[in-house]
Amino acid sequence: MKKLFTLLLLLVAAVGLVACGDEKNPDEPYSVAAFQQTVRAKIEEIKSRGKLPIIVGGTGLYIDSLLQNIQFSKEESNEEIRQELTALFDEKGAEYMLDWLREIDSETASRLHLNDRSRIIRALEIYKLTGKTKEDINNAVIEKRESMKNAE
Repeated sequence: MKKLFTLLLLLVAAVGLVACGDEKNPDEPYSVAAFQQTVRAKIEEIKSRGKLPIIVGGTGLYIDSLLQNIQFSKEESNEEIRQELTALFDEKGAEYMLDWLREIDSETASRLHLNDRSRIIRALEIYKLTGKTKEDINNAVIEKRESMKNAE
C-alpha cells in the first residue's frame, strides 16, 4: 500500500536522526493529541539516553502543541453519533450542517469553511456528547492555562 504522506516531525538526537510520527494515509484518523503522545514518548526515550532532543519541522499547530503544552478537548468521540452526523451531512449538505452549527456555536462556525466537513461534524459531535460548544471547551482550557501561568 502506497503511503501518501508522512506526518512531519523529526527529532534529532546527538547520535543521529530519529523520525517520529507514523506514516499515515489521508483516510486514517490522526489527531494533534495523538501526535503529542507519540512525540512526548519519543522525547522521553531520547532524554533517557542522556541526549538532547531537538525538534525540527512540522506545522505550527503541531509544534505549538508540544512547546506550549496545549491541551486539547478530552471529549471522546462516539462512532455512532459521528456516523449519524456524517449521514445527515451526506443527506442535507454542508450548508445545512454549517447553519446548524452556527445556531449552536457561532464562534466555531465562523472559522469553518463549507468544505471543512470533518471539523463541522466534530464540532456538532462534541456538542451532542457534552452539551457544550467547542468554543466553550476551548475557552475553559485557555482560562485554566492562564490561571496556571499566573500561579507560577
